[in-house]
Amino acid sequence: MDKPLAYGDASHAWEPVHGWGTMGYVVMLYGGPVSWRTKSIKIIVRNTRDAEAFAMCAATEATLWLRMWMDTFGYIRENDPSIVLSDSSALVQGMADGSFNTSRKAIMQAGRLMRQVIKEGEIVMYHIAGVDNISDILTKAEARDRHSELSGNLVGSTPLDLSTAGKVAYATAKDFR
Repeated sequence: MDKPLAYGDASHAWEPVHGWGTMGYVVMLYGGPVSWRTKSIKIIVRNTRDAEAFAMCAATEATLWLRMWMDTFGYIRENDPSIVLSDSSALVQGMADGSFNTSRKAIMQAGRLMRQVIKEGEIVMYHIAGVDNISDILTKAEARDRHSELSGNLVGSTPLDLSTAGKVAYATAKDFR
């Protein structure tokens, strides 16, 4: 893929003492990872969707930075959005219909950023199944076989069918390999 493709994920309240979660993302370009991050979410989030919003905002910011860098050298085509993938159907639906809302200010700001860049056409957000989300490797302890599968998926992606570009939508993993 000749434009950034980002996967984001979060684990809600895994840390028992403070109730913190973990977020992570992987940004792919030309079939390989070029940016990734995993970090504790050091505020208490009330639900998984809010934790996912943090992760997807970080993935979106990394993707926007990479797009800006690529645009400097003429590698980004006009009207060609990058893709951000989430396994949170509640978050993707909230971005699609504008119903994303929360009482936490930091999370609401994350939602505003994502809605703005989706509206401007820089990013398209898709829902994928959790088993297809390669950023799981950054947010959860996985069994050996699952870890090997996710590690293998970090390399080798094929061009996407962008017939649904410009709108938040649902997709399957085969659309992104």
